[in-house]
Amino acid sequence: MEKLTLKKQLFEKAIQQQQTLVNDIQKRLSDLKESITSLEVGSFGGSDDARREEDVEDIQQEKIHLANAKAELNKLETLYQVLQIDSKVNVGSIVKTELFNFIFAINMPQIEANGERYMLVSEQAPVFKALEGKTLGEEAQINRHHYTIKEIF
Repeated sequence: MEKLTLKKQLFEKAIQQQQTLVNDIQKRLSDLKESITSLEVGSFGGSDDARREEDVEDIQQEKIHLANAKAELNKLETLYQVLQIDSKVNVGSIVKTELFNFIFAINMPQIEANGERYMLVSEQAPVFKALEGKTLGEEAQINRHHYTIKEIF
């Protein structure tokens, strides 16, 4: 498979996975809001009031998670719009080493394409910082792991 086609396919999968996460968080927020409206203030004493406070806190946390998930989705979509074959490791690069295949974009669960697994890693990760700017054949050592760049695209 042509590298740019594979890169597009991988980013499409990552975008789809991130969109699913955004949808799940939005559903949880909706459920929490319904839970709050179903409780009447002071209707059964302290237990409902305590639950309401707990739900309000949960809503605030979910709003933060939603904002972060949307920001990461936006980052993936922005990178997707400018996909190209990279010769140096940058944000948006796909890098194959003898140990792992990486997609440098955001942190999320790995994805699979053509029988290969790809770890999604953000630019804050030590492995990205060690490989950033490197080219084909260059090496990096992170903790006890030695990485040699076999492919970049």
